[in-house]
Amino acid sequence: MEDCPLLLLLDVYQLCLQHKNYTEAAERLRDFQSSLLSLQSAGVSPAASPPASWLQVRASQLLQLLILQSRTPYERRKVLQLLCDGASQWVGEALDVHKLSALAQILREQPLSISQELLSEYSAAGLRVECQRLLQILQDGGHFSLARKVAELAELPTDSLVIEEVLKDQRLLQQVGQWQSPQSRAHYWRKCHQTFSTHQLSPGAASGFFRSQAAGHLAPGPLVPEQAEGLAEKELLLTLAGHWLSLSDCAPSPALEELEQQIWECRITREVVSRRAGGMSRLYRPHPAGTVPSFSSLATLYSFSSLPALNCPLLLDISRLPPLHGAHAALDAARTQALSSLIDRLLDESRVHEASRVCKYFQLPHRDLRLALNCRALATGETARDQLHPDIQAILTEGREAQESVWNRRKRLQRSSSQERAPPGGGSPQPMDPLLRDLEILKDECIHGKIFCRQLLCVYELSQDLGCSFSDVSSRDAGEILRSLLSCRRPPPDLSDRAQAVISSHGIPPHTVAQIVAEEGLRSWRVLGEERGQAHVYNASEIRRSFLQLAKLCPDPTLVGLKLLDNLGSVPLTQPHCSEY
Repeated sequence: MEDCPLLLLLDVYQLCLQHKNYTEAAERLRDFQSSLLSLQSAGVSPAASPPASWLQVRASQLLQLLILQSRTPYERRKVLQLLCDGASQWVGEALDVHKLSALAQILREQPLSISQELLSEYSAAGLRVECQRLLQILQDGGHFSLARKVAELAELPTDSLVIEEVLKDQRLLQQVGQWQSPQSRAHYWRKCHQTFSTHQLSPGAASGFFRSQAAGHLAPGPLVPEQAEGLAEKELLLTLAGHWLSLSDCAPSPALEELEQQIWECRITREVVSRRAGGMSRLYRPHPAGTVPSFSSLATLYSFSSLPALNCPLLLDISRLPPLHGAHAALDAARTQALSSLIDRLLDESRVHEASRVCKYFQLPHRDLRLALNCRALATGETARDQLHPDIQAILTEGREAQESVWNRRKRLQRSSSQERAPPGGGSPQPMDPLLRDLEILKDECIHGKIFCRQLLCVYELSQDLGCSFSDVSSRDAGEILRSLLSCRRPPPDLSDRAQAVISSHGIPPHTVAQIVAEEGLRSWRVLGEERGQAHVYNASEIRRSFLQLAKLCPDPTLVGLKLLDNLGSVPLTQPHCSEY
């Protein structure tokens, strides 16, 4: 038995436990592997040598014994690393030496060690139990980074660890007296969000954290100016809760709406407090660039109000709006007035979906919202004129009578003037699409939300120009619609307004607008290159004027210039008109 490979393992055992010579032990381990591989390749073991399968079993048992008999965490870590590097296959079925070695490395600076119970009765479930024990000790000691590594090794959830870490930071800020500063708290909440993002916290856990933090803000009490900052902070926390909840695979709309309603309750109260204090609403107060982020600016940054899950088409259904008359008020007079003012601002920003949701939350009848949605219902063809509410029909009738009165007055003035020639048709109004006239009346009647109504009007006119329905124009590719509009042979006089309506309603990004405007300019110039004579001179001036007007459609006209340079090769520079640009 002098040539038995197990003798090499006995040398390894002695070198590790007695001499702590891990370098030479690694060489003996490699010699053992070579001997065993030679036996396996020979197929039949010599008479004096035991079978290779028997040697493998005994090698596994001996190496496990080596791990168990290591007296200190340092020795055990060195042995596990030795086996990882050269003999993991011999103990792989009994122990996961790679995970055990990694765990030992994590604990190398801590007075902790892997339990003997796990090493003697190893299993994947046992490893998870041991890691749970170790990470709890590390967490209690404030070693959150190490605790996360242990959790990741055993594939344990790390949500509670990350949350406990940020709560520790909160307690520290309170201890040193910085928690009283709104700027410090704003920084803290932003850091929490960033930490959760970095460690990929589950959306439900992150949302629950921010929601629980919001629940501890502002117990009911009298409305005083000092509450404004706390209300803004609570709004931020609820916004972050909704932001994280929206990241779920199937974000529940009712839960998001519940959070949004609570956010608006804070906004309404802030508006009431601000009005009583005689100041400008903090909700819409501008924040100077480069200043420390405030609760309001962060709430705007993480807002989830434009989520598709919330902006469902039913919100634009006029039949679902609170009635203008006889509605039961959910708010007192002061809050109703404050909310109505906030809805006005939403409509001025064309945030009609959000305005509709908020009115539904608080059962607030809002005249301008109803006018805007009736304007949409007419433009889309969802509702006929005779199906509108009697109040809306009365507005349209009154508007038509006012228009006819204006035209009749003009007609009488033209007849009484002998020095002026009456225009063709005797001064009567030009034939007009009745639906277009109704849309104009509703737009003019709307005090807030005119931009939204103007967009509807322009899209409707574009649908008539292109010979398709309103819904077809709305569903088509935004870039294609804009190209079709700008390339019309007979562009309408309000081309810029219509183009801007398409850009706004479809959210076309500036670089796309610049590309389309540049392409249209180049197309016009190529056509101009084929003309001669007086027509050429006139058209050159007209195209230049039109192009400069279209360039204003892009928020950054520099982008238009860059797109022109990219396509300059397609312009016939040899033509005389090129020197005019």
